[in-house]
Amino acid sequence: MAQDLASVAIAVFFLYLAVAWSRRKRRRNDCVPDRPEQPYSVYTKEFDLALRARDVPSVLSADPFLNGKGWTLNDPSVWRRKVATAQDIAAAYEQSWPSTEQEDRLDDWAICFLVDQSGSMRDEPIAHVAAALSLEVKRLLKRGARTSVLGFSTVGWHGGKARQKWLFSDQPGRPGRLCALLHVTYQEFNEKLEQEDWEAMLHPDLLRENVDGEALAWALRRVEGDASLRRALIVVSDGAPVDDATLTHNGTGYLERHLQSVIRGIEADEQILLGAVGVGFDVGRYYAMSESATALDDLPAALHTVVTRMTAQATHRSV
Repeated sequence: MAQDLASVAIAVFFLYLAVAWSRRKRRRNDCVPDRPEQPYSVYTKEFDLALRARDVPSVLSADPFLNGKGWTLNDPSVWRRKVATAQDIAAAYEQSWPSTEQEDRLDDWAICFLVDQSGSMRDEPIAHVAAALSLEVKRLLKRGARTSVLGFSTVGWHGGKARQKWLFSDQPGRPGRLCALLHVTYQEFNEKLEQEDWEAMLHPDLLRENVDGEALAWALRRVEGDASLRRALIVVSDGAPVDDATLTHNGTGYLERHLQSVIRGIEADEQILLGAVGVGFDVGRYYAMSESATALDDLPAALHTVVTRMTAQATHRSV
């Protein structure tokens, strides 16, 4: 009798999973029509993470759910090889760029870099971005500026735990942002860009999907908290905002409209200068002040050009 009940329970459990999976596949394939008037919202923030970069690998690999979804890097030597590649690129960049001795001082500036860490940045792009950022941060620190480096991704693919919660709940239509965000701090203002934090930028498991609008709003709050006379926020991105779960259930333009709204608010306020550098992508479609690196080797020049344009613009305003 007990065995019969156990068999029935197991059968019911697997039937439940089959139904849930069928509903999941059906919903994923049926993207809802875009609705421009739909306000931006968030289904849940319960699973969002904000971590120091050096803590990202250990925190994520300790989560059984993420571990089961392929978050744990089974061969640590893969990460080490990626770090070594980025170090070689950084060394080459430093040799090819002149010193900053003849450039103006930036003692009253706080400059924050916000890095898009989506899956399309994997391998060469993120290696070049990490190398170019380390160079530009060093140059700015020598000129007296205060710098910060932040990054953004998601905790897993296809919504992660946030979407799982939605799947096994009432599944409301147009649920809003339907993924778990990952916001990463590589360097705080008043700190150096430490090696162990910089190396975490190269971890292959970190690169997932990208919700740019909320990341930009998060970075803005960090910059607003700084007391420097002049402040700037520079986004480094290789494409439009993308999260599969969110776009499927809210429409293809949902994340892009929110990003554009956040950008318009920052640019209209004019308290913090906003710019962007594109990694093989024309970020000028979103940001009024921008440079795009068509080749990865052009990234140091693009970053430095945006910084130069920003500082010159601020000087012009104050005259």
